[in-house]
Amino acid sequence: MAFQLNFENVSDVAFAETLSKGIFRKIFVDKEVMSKELSKRLLKQGPEND
Repeated sequence: MAFQLNFENVSDVAFAETLSKGIFRKIFVDKEVMSKELSKRLLKQGPEND
């Protein structure tokens, strides 16, 4: 499990790659928030995205 505190003016998406490092299970995200580019980078890193 990973978490990170951030200010309200910083997007949660900005931390997605950092928080998902080393996670090889499914990552559940809001499809409206996750960009295609971020999805591609996370797939290269290893986890599945749903």
